Amino acid sequence: MSVQGVGRGEAAALPEQPAIMGMCGYARAVVAGAAPPRLVHAEHRAPLALQRLLRPEPDVAHLMVLSPTGGVLQGDELDVDVTARDRATLRVATQSATRMHASPETGAYQHVRLRASGGAYLEHLPRPTILFDGARLAQRYDVEADGDATVVLADALVSGRLRRGERYGFASFASRLEIRVDGEPVVVEAGEMAPGRCVPGPVVTAGQPAVASLYAVGPATADLVAPAQAAVAERVAALDGFAGVTPLRNRAGLAVKVAASDRRSAQAVLEAAWRVVRTGAIGPPPVALWP
Repeated sequence: MSVQGVGRGEAAALPEQPAIMGMCGYARAVVAGAAPPRLVHAEHRAPLALQRLLRPEPDVAHLMVLSPTGGVLQGDELDVDVTARDRATLRVATQSATRMHASPETGAYQHVRLRASGGAYLEHLPRPTILFDGARLAQRYDVEADGDATVVLADALVSGRLRRGERYGFASFASRLEIRVDGEPVVVEAGEMAPGRCVPGPVVTAGQPAVASLYAVGPATADLVAPAQAAVAERVAALDGFAGVTPLRNRAGLAVKVAASDRRSAQAVLEAAWRVVRTGAIGPPPVALWP
């Protein structure tokens, strides 16, 4: 594998029988066709909801996954499943950060599935996840892309409400990510952090409370490694933290990793790389990564 994390066993596995049952919500959508893309299937259940397609860009449809609640609570199980096909250009986003509340008895689980085929371009750009003190969260990403399709995925994590002085006070966080191109794995990451049992060290987060990643796979993305490295290098000089860009296996694309002292600093680095990828794939974006 080109990128692989280390975890204890199968990270982000769904608990068999949580002590407290929360809400089981889902959001499922299929978007197809170009100029303009069409929402051909949509269904959702609280606490998740899907907004109709928005068009703040001429050729890119925006699909907002909404959560009207104040955050994710213990026992919640959330499932997001989005497919883009037939040359659709789609951006999936969330209206606000995901706030994971304290979970004294059991954790929460969220699973995101992304599929792109038929020359489609799919971005999944959720706002960061914030782990409040005592939070327990397991998440999983499964991405499937055909060789002629492009998928861009951003994932950002903030370990506490930093302005309130929270920092690595969450109970546990487990994550697993798999990205496959034409059925072949090009990214596999699995890991778990539990600050109460082990202090996150420099190998895990560089000692920083805000970490973020960007993954891009698709026909044009392999040639964007050098431009993305240059864009990230310009931001690193002003960054209180670390960042890097690496190519993926078999020229499948690229991965960006950032560890910073605050969310905005991490976002600035990620946005620089994202703009390179977006411009190289379909043209310059008139919108921000996270407005």
